Amino acid sequence: MISSRKEINVLVAEAQVDLNRLISMYINGKDNIRVIDSVYDGKSAYDKILEHRPDVALVDTILSVLDGLAIMEKSFADKELYTRFIVLSSINDPLITQECFNIGASYYMLKPIDLEVLARRIRLVNRSDLTENRPGTFLSDNERLQNNHINIEIIKLLLSINIPSHLNGYQYLQEAIRMTVYNSDYVHQVTKFIYPGLAKKFNSTPDRVERSIRNAIDQVWSTENVLLQRTFSTRPTNTQFISWVSEKVRIENGLVSK
Repeated sequence: MISSRKEINVLVAEAQVDLNRLISMYINGKDNIRVIDSVYDGKSAYDKILEHRPDVALVDTILSVLDGLAIMEKSFADKELYTRFIVLSSINDPLITQECFNIGASYYMLKPIDLEVLARRIRLVNRSDLTENRPGTFLSDNERLQNNHINIEIIKLLLSINIPSHLNGYQYLQEAIRMTVYNSDYVHQVTKFIYPGLAKKFNSTPDRVERSIRNAIDQVWSTENVLLQRTFSTRPTNTQFISWVSEKVRIENGLVSK
């Protein structure tokens, strides 16, 4: 007699050995969850996904050989694969988070992992009515509230210094500041990461992004804005402006600079 499978088969792909074991031991046997394998590198994870075709795969963003994003990209090339992916990450970067969802992740969890929440998310994504791999939208209430609050703070700050909202540079600045709020290292790599990332997102070029941001700053500087004049003795560069606004948002939201 053929019966419907009630167990949720899960693959754990986590580079940190202790965390991998902790996750595997905690969720295995938790209600109807069964860990079918646990691996520590991306190549093994991809191979095991094709071999076992688990219901849910937990993948770390940083794995040797293949990272979590590459694993999903390669796995989704198999049109008959219906594995849901939960991404585990120590990187609080909205650009990477969005890219994971664009590829097809069902959920994105920041470390340190709450194991009880993880078990609930596994059951959630497993029972979601997906007939094909597609981006998910599962964010915790706290994550959603924090993201919304920070977005509002960025907009309020830009408007308070009279950046014209109809300019392309206004939209680019919103995204650039958001990126550096979550990862302050980006402020030192504006040309390498921020401009190319925004160009890809908005179907533009890095040069156009850079010029649009510079134009927006030029326009507000020409109005002799009191706050800007008090902060900068000369017109700030794109990097200086992005760094200044993002640091104000980080301080006001209790985020500690790296």
